[in-house]
Amino acid sequence: MDAREAALRQAHDHAVRWLASLNDRRVPARASVDEIVRVLGHELPAAPSTPADVVDLLATACEPGLTAFPSGRFYGFVVGGTEPAALATDWLVSAWDQNCVMRAASPAYAAVEEVAEAWLLDLLGLPGNSAVGCTTGATMVQVP
Repeated sequence: MDAREAALRQAHDHAVRWLASLNDRRVPARASVDEIVRVLGHELPAAPSTPADVVDLLATACEPGLTAFPSGRFYGFVVGGTEPAALATDWLVSAWDQNCVMRAASPAYAAVEEVAEAWLLDLLGLPGNSAVGCTTGATMVQVP
């Protein structure tokens, strides 16, 4: 097993354990930001780590600081709620790692976007020539 496969298996195992814990775990996070920072380690490591070790550290350190938003018992405010197909396809999108800035760069992405736009217009009962824009979900940062 190569390093990439080992890291992906670790991520899969941690994700499956997290999702399986949602019915029984407390909803609020159990650890503070400072506690998680201490476990992650504020200092840059002196040597490289294997990808699987990085995944393990991140999952182990962060798990106590996660809120069980997807548990069905979180009522603080409206947040996501990932469906199984959406989660799995998100993993595919990350693995494919395509630059979908233009149709020629990734015909598959352009095709999926085109179909999603048509389905959305149909679902909302909008005219077929309506404009639809897909965004990346990028975050903006304001610099003082």
